[in-house]
Amino acid sequence: MAAYASRATEAGPPPAGGTTGARQREAAAPDAQPPWRVLPIILTPVSMMTFDLFGVNVALPSIQSMFHTGPAAIELVISGFSLTVAAGLIAATRLGDLYDRRRILAIGLALFAAASAACGLAPNADVLVSARIAQGLGGALMLPQALAYLGLLFNGKNRAKAFGCYGLTIGLSVAISQPIGGALINADIAGSDWRPIFLLNVPIGLVALALLPRIAPMTRPKHAPRIDLIGTLLASGGLMAVVVVLVEGRQQHWPLWTLLCLAFALPLFLAFLGHQRMLRSQGIAPLVSLDIFRDQKSSVGLIITFIHYAVMTSFLLIFALYLQQGRHLDPLQSGLIFLPVGAGFFTAWITASAMIKRLRWQAVTVGALAVCVGYALLILGVYETGSNGSDAWIMPGLLVAGYGMGTMMSSIGPMVLKNTSTQEMTAASALLATVMQMGSAVGVPAAAIIFYGTLGSAQSAFRHAFVVSMLTLILFTLAVAFLAQFLSATISARAAAHEVDSGQVVWPGRLQGGPWMTSEVIDTMQAAWERGQQNSQATASEMRRSHARRRRRN
Repeated sequence: MAAYASRATEAGPPPAGGTTGARQREAAAPDAQPPWRVLPIILTPVSMMTFDLFGVNVALPSIQSMFHTGPAAIELVISGFSLTVAAGLIAATRLGDLYDRRRILAIGLALFAAASAACGLAPNADVLVSARIAQGLGGALMLPQALAYLGLLFNGKNRAKAFGCYGLTIGLSVAISQPIGGALINADIAGSDWRPIFLLNVPIGLVALALLPRIAPMTRPKHAPRIDLIGTLLASGGLMAVVVVLVEGRQQHWPLWTLLCLAFALPLFLAFLGHQRMLRSQGIAPLVSLDIFRDQKSSVGLIITFIHYAVMTSFLLIFALYLQQGRHLDPLQSGLIFLPVGAGFFTAWITASAMIKRLRWQAVTVGALAVCVGYALLILGVYETGSNGSDAWIMPGLLVAGYGMGTMMSSIGPMVLKNTSTQEMTAASALLATVMQMGSAVGVPAAAIIFYGTLGSAQSAFRHAFVVSMLTLILFTLAVAFLAQFLSATISARAAAHEVDSGQVVWPGRLQGGPWMTSEVIDTMQAAWERGQQNSQATASEMRRSHARRRRRN
């Protein structure tokens, strides 16, 4: 444990005597045992955040009924949380660089637990949304520290296993949040209705706070750059402009201010990018390193991440609304229907490691196609079930979709962060988590626009709105499959080009990987490389025979 505690020491110059360098060499030794007992404490905040993000879906109809509010308020219950997390993640990462990560994690846990209590005691929708925003701030403080610990305490195969546990934690939390939330609502403890979904975080947070200083290692502050407040405000403003318009625009019939607000978002994002470039030109570390977008795998991987989380969050919201408002199931019945999704997640976690090792980015393609198949089966099951048919018709679709979502969640993170060094792991992980939350924040109101925009007054309209929404999600998931396959083909083409270069084959121009590198082109390049190798071997053999003849004559 001491060896890995020293790896968490990120400070600059070592103290007198050079003991820090010795301990760091010890931490990097291959026989050092990873501190697996730290993992449950690190993953507890991740589980709490995921449970609150997705478990609240099953409570939204109850919240809407209790507070007599419209769709916009319940969308903000989800999007307000995700937006705050996304806006604060990277800045919170800098806090972990400047101060002890364990301390920042503890502050985030305390704030999240307190905000959860405020959510559970909220007297109206406005207080609930405000408390959810405070929850998001606590989550923004927690998540980058947890991700940083995973990168700092684990290396190599152990890091892959640790991130696999991270993906499993998220997947299972997504799956069990619905049935647990439904059971708590149905139990109606002391007339509390949906409130225990939030209040449950309070005792869990207090236990985690008590165990954190005893198990998690401290990290010594290093000389990290200051927090870029201007960049944080620009990025947050752009995100807020988009989300507020998506939430309020449909309900208010798209007044002029929504269009102006949406148009203002683009200059804010451009100003953010310009500000980051200016900081870099001045020798100041930017809030987001733009170098990551120069790497095709990372930039396309982040786009895949954004779409996947937007689609997954949208599906969980739309399906919960369809079950409770369209089929009039109670929260417990609605939550239990999500159990096959959890079974699919768990199956994917078991098989994901071998699949990633063998297929790499194509594992994401397999997951995306499985999600599409699952959604298609779900649409067929919904038509077969009708308004009061057997739920057995929709179970296969949920199982297949859960397997696909679990495969994608287990694959995307390791592939995006595959070649990231330990020094860059914290910032890269925070950026990845930011994109995840941005997808959730934008996906929910965008999906609600489609769902409620299609919804009519007839009872069958819920089924129609659900099917139209699901078809839209299938299209976006197919886009993920295309992007992942594009990455896989590009990487394979570059590997083939490298083999050609290694065979000393001279080409008229420098080859670059791209979508034009089809299998026929790669086969031609491979054949040319093999011919070059054969010619080289024949030439060497002829030279050896000639040399032998000269020696015999002499």
